[in-house]
Amino acid sequence: MKRLPFSCLLVLFLLSGCASLKAKSEVFENTFYSSYPEIMIKVSSEFEYVGETSEAEMRRAQDSSYTGNVQKNWYIFVQSDKERVKKAVSIKIQRAPTYFVSDIYGRVKNYHDRGTLKLGGASWQYCSVSKNVSMSGIVTRFATEHGYVLPNCSLYKEFGKVLGAKNNYLITIAYLDFPPTSDYACHFWKPNSDLAYSQREYIEQFKKDAEASFKVLKISH
Repeated sequence: MKRLPFSCLLVLFLLSGCASLKAKSEVFENTFYSSYPEIMIKVSSEFEYVGETSEAEMRRAQDSSYTGNVQKNWYIFVQSDKERVKKAVSIKIQRAPTYFVSDIYGRVKNYHDRGTLKLGGASWQYCSVSKNVSMSGIVTRFATEHGYVLPNCSLYKEFGKVLGAKNNYLITIAYLDFPPTSDYACHFWKPNSDLAYSQREYIEQFKKDAEASFKVLKISH
Protein backbone atom coordinates (compact mmCIF):
# COMPACT_ATOMS: atom_id res chain seq x y z
CA MET A 1 0.00 0.00 0.00
CA LYS A 2 1.45 3.35 -1.05
CA ARG A 3 1.70 6.13 1.48
CA LEU A 4 1.13 9.73 0.53
CA PRO A 5 3.95 12.15 1.25
CA PHE A 6 3.42 14.42 4.25
CA SER A 7 3.13 17.44 1.93
CA CYS A 8 0.19 15.79 0.11
CA LEU A 9 -1.53 14.97 3.38
CA LEU A 10 -1.12 18.56 4.48
CA VAL A 11 -2.72 19.81 1.25
CA LEU A 12 -5.64 17.41 1.67
CA PHE A 13 -6.12 18.54 5.27
CA LEU A 14 -6.14 22.19 4.23
CA LEU A 15 -8.57 21.56 1.40
CA SER A 16 -10.95 19.73 3.72
CA GLY A 17 -11.15 22.85 5.86
CA CYS A 18 -11.69 25.26 2.99
CA ALA A 19 -15.47 24.99 3.12
CA SER A 20 -15.63 26.17 6.71
CA LEU A 21 -12.85 28.75 6.27
CA LYS A 22 -14.73 30.38 3.37
CA ALA A 23 -18.14 30.09 5.04
CA LYS A 24 -20.31 33.13 4.40
CA SER A 25 -23.65 34.12 5.90
CA GLU A 26 -25.85 37.08 4.99
CA VAL A 27 -29.44 38.30 4.81
CA PHE A 28 -30.94 39.67 1.59
CA GLU A 29 -34.63 40.59 1.17
CA ASN A 30 -35.54 38.83 4.43
CA THR A 31 -33.85 35.61 3.31
CA PHE A 32 -30.94 34.19 5.29
CA TYR A 33 -28.18 32.52 3.27
CA SER A 34 -25.30 30.42 4.63
CA SER A 35 -22.69 28.77 2.42
CA TYR A 36 -21.52 26.38 5.17
CA PRO A 37 -23.48 24.74 6.51
CA GLU A 38 -25.50 25.29 3.35
CA ILE A 39 -28.94 26.59 4.22
CA MET A 40 -31.50 29.16 3.02
CA ILE A 41 -34.31 30.42 5.26
CA LYS A 42 -37.04 32.86 4.22
CA VAL A 43 -38.44 34.89 7.13
CA SER A 44 -42.00 36.24 6.83
CA SER A 45 -42.34 39.77 5.47
CA GLU A 46 -44.15 40.68 8.71
CA PHE A 47 -40.70 40.87 10.28
CA GLU A 48 -38.00 43.46 9.63
CA TYR A 49 -34.35 42.46 9.60
CA VAL A 50 -32.50 44.40 12.31
CA GLY A 51 -28.98 43.05 11.93
CA GLU A 52 -26.37 40.56 13.07
CA THR A 53 -24.53 40.11 16.35
CA SER A 54 -22.06 37.52 17.60
CA GLU A 55 -20.03 36.29 20.54
CA ALA A 56 -17.56 33.56 21.45
CA GLU A 57 -18.23 31.64 24.65
CA MET A 58 -16.26 29.05 26.58
CA ARG A 59 -18.54 26.04 26.97
CA ARG A 60 -18.20 22.65 28.57
CA ALA A 61 -19.30 19.68 26.47
CA GLN A 62 -22.45 17.96 27.75
CA ASP A 63 -21.02 14.45 27.53
CA SER A 64 -17.35 15.02 28.40
CA SER A 65 -15.02 17.18 30.50
CA TYR A 66 -13.77 19.02 27.40
CA THR A 67 -14.09 22.79 27.45
CA GLY A 68 -13.79 24.79 24.25
CA ASN A 69 -14.70 28.00 22.48
CA VAL A 70 -18.14 28.05 20.82
CA GLN A 71 -18.67 30.74 18.18
CA LYS A 72 -22.24 32.08 17.98
CA ASN A 73 -23.80 34.32 15.32
CA TRP A 74 -27.36 35.68 15.50
CA TYR A 75 -29.46 37.20 12.70
CA ILE A 76 -32.41 39.07 14.20
CA PHE A 77 -35.81 40.02 12.77
CA VAL A 78 -38.53 41.91 14.65
CA GLN A 79 -42.17 42.89 14.34
CA SER A 80 -42.67 46.06 16.34
CA ASP A 81 -45.22 48.66 17.32
CA LYS A 82 -43.00 51.73 17.17
CA GLU A 83 -40.21 50.86 19.65
CA ARG A 84 -41.95 47.96 21.40
CA VAL A 85 -41.19 44.51 20.01
CA LYS A 86 -44.36 42.46 19.51
CA LYS A 87 -42.75 39.36 18.01
CA ALA A 88 -39.27 38.34 16.91
CA VAL A 89 -37.41 35.70 14.92
CA SER A 90 -33.73 34.95 15.39
CA ILE A 91 -31.52 32.61 13.40
CA LYS A 92 -28.43 31.42 15.26
CA ILE A 93 -25.46 29.45 13.99
CA GLN A 94 -23.11 27.91 16.55
CA ARG A 95 -19.77 26.31 15.73
CA ALA A 96 -18.10 24.06 18.29
CA PRO A 97 -14.53 22.66 18.37
CA THR A 98 -15.89 19.14 18.95
CA TYR A 99 -19.53 18.23 18.24
CA PHE A 100 -23.09 18.83 19.41
CA VAL A 101 -25.14 16.05 21.00
CA SER A 102 -27.92 14.61 18.84
CA ASP A 103 -30.72 15.21 21.37
CA ILE A 104 -30.71 19.01 21.33
CA TYR A 105 -33.49 19.59 23.87
CA GLY A 106 -33.08 16.46 25.97
CA ARG A 107 -32.23 18.45 29.08
CA VAL A 108 -35.24 20.77 28.87
CA LYS A 109 -37.73 19.64 31.52
CA ASN A 110 -40.47 22.25 31.72
CA TYR A 111 -41.85 22.76 28.21
CA HIS A 112 -45.13 23.36 26.39
CA ASP A 113 -44.27 20.90 23.63
CA ARG A 114 -41.24 19.12 22.21
CA GLY A 115 -40.68 16.79 19.26
CA THR A 116 -39.52 16.52 15.65
CA LEU A 117 -40.84 17.80 12.32
CA LYS A 118 -39.80 18.19 8.69
CA LEU A 119 -38.48 21.53 7.46
CA GLY A 120 -37.03 21.88 3.99
CA GLY A 121 -37.23 18.11 3.56
CA ALA A 122 -34.99 17.48 6.59
CA SER A 123 -35.76 16.38 10.15
CA TRP A 124 -35.55 19.09 12.83
CA GLN A 125 -36.16 19.09 16.56
CA TYR A 126 -38.28 21.69 18.33
CA CYS A 127 -39.13 22.80 21.84
CA SER A 128 -41.33 25.59 23.19
CA VAL A 129 -41.15 27.15 26.65
CA SER A 130 -42.17 30.22 28.62
CA LYS A 131 -39.28 32.34 29.77
CA ASN A 132 -38.38 35.71 31.23
CA VAL A 133 -36.37 37.86 28.87
CA SER A 134 -32.89 38.30 30.31
CA MET A 135 -31.70 41.91 30.18
CA SER A 136 -28.12 40.60 30.17
CA GLY A 137 -28.72 38.41 27.11
CA ILE A 138 -26.81 39.39 23.99
CA VAL A 139 -29.93 39.48 21.76
CA THR A 140 -31.77 41.67 24.28
CA ARG A 141 -28.79 44.01 24.52
CA PHE A 142 -28.57 44.16 20.74
CA ALA A 143 -32.28 45.04 20.39
CA THR A 144 -32.03 47.65 23.14
CA GLU A 145 -29.01 49.26 21.47
CA HIS A 146 -31.11 49.56 18.30
CA GLY A 147 -33.87 51.40 20.15
CA TYR A 148 -36.28 48.53 20.77
CA VAL A 149 -38.01 47.62 24.03
CA LEU A 150 -38.64 43.93 24.79
CA PRO A 151 -41.32 42.93 27.31
CA ASN A 152 -40.08 40.76 30.17
CA CYS A 153 -42.36 37.77 29.55
CA SER A 154 -42.11 35.66 26.40
CA LEU A 155 -43.29 32.48 24.78
CA TYR A 156 -40.31 30.96 22.99
CA LYS A 157 -40.29 28.19 20.38
CA GLU A 158 -37.00 26.99 18.94
CA PHE A 159 -36.30 24.70 15.99
CA GLY A 160 -32.84 23.13 15.95
CA LYS A 161 -30.68 20.94 13.74
CA VAL A 162 -27.11 19.66 14.06
CA LEU A 163 -25.13 19.96 10.82
CA GLY A 164 -21.60 19.64 9.45
CA ALA A 165 -19.38 16.69 8.63
CA LYS A 166 -18.35 16.46 12.28
CA ASN A 167 -21.72 17.49 13.75
CA ASN A 168 -19.98 20.62 15.00
CA TYR A 169 -22.56 23.12 13.74
CA LEU A 170 -25.88 23.79 15.41
CA ILE A 171 -28.43 25.99 13.67
CA THR A 172 -31.50 27.17 15.56
CA ILE A 173 -34.48 29.27 14.50
CA ALA A 174 -36.26 30.90 17.42
CA TYR A 175 -39.68 32.53 17.44
CA LEU A 176 -40.61 34.86 20.32
CA ASP A 177 -44.07 36.08 21.20
CA PHE A 178 -44.81 38.35 24.13
CA PRO A 179 -48.17 37.37 25.65
CA PRO A 180 -50.40 39.87 27.47
CA THR A 181 -49.52 40.02 31.16
CA SER A 182 -52.26 42.39 32.29
CA ASP A 183 -54.47 39.50 33.37
CA TYR A 184 -51.75 36.94 34.15
CA ALA A 185 -48.32 37.45 35.69
CA CYS A 186 -45.42 36.01 33.72
CA HIS A 187 -45.01 32.92 35.90
CA PHE A 188 -48.64 31.98 35.21
CA TRP A 189 -47.63 31.27 31.60
CA LYS A 190 -45.27 28.47 32.66
CA PRO A 191 -46.12 24.97 31.35
CA ASN A 192 -46.64 23.61 34.87
CA SER A 193 -49.14 26.37 35.73
CA ASP A 194 -52.89 25.90 35.90
CA LEU A 195 -53.47 27.55 32.53
CA ALA A 196 -56.83 29.17 31.81
CA TYR A 197 -58.69 28.25 28.63
CA SER A 198 -57.83 31.62 27.02
CA GLN A 199 -54.13 30.99 27.76
CA ARG A 200 -54.23 27.50 26.23
CA GLU A 201 -55.86 28.97 23.11
CA TYR A 202 -53.18 31.66 22.94
CA ILE A 203 -50.37 29.10 23.23
CA GLU A 204 -51.86 26.88 20.52
CA GLN A 205 -52.03 29.85 18.16
CA PHE A 206 -48.48 30.79 19.16
CA LYS A 207 -47.25 27.34 18.08
CA LYS A 208 -48.91 27.74 14.67
CA ASP A 209 -47.55 31.27 14.25
CA ALA A 210 -44.05 30.03 15.06
CA GLU A 211 -44.08 27.54 12.16
CA ALA A 212 -45.59 30.14 9.82
CA SER A 213 -42.96 32.80 10.63
CA PHE A 214 -40.31 31.29 8.35
CA LYS A 215 -39.70 28.68 5.66
CA VAL A 216 -36.59 26.58 5.11
CA LEU A 217 -36.01 26.79 1.35
CA LYS A 218 -32.78 24.80 1.16
CA ILE A 219 -30.59 22.77 3.50
CA SER A 220 -27.62 20.44 3.08
CA HIS A 221 -28.30 16.91 4.33
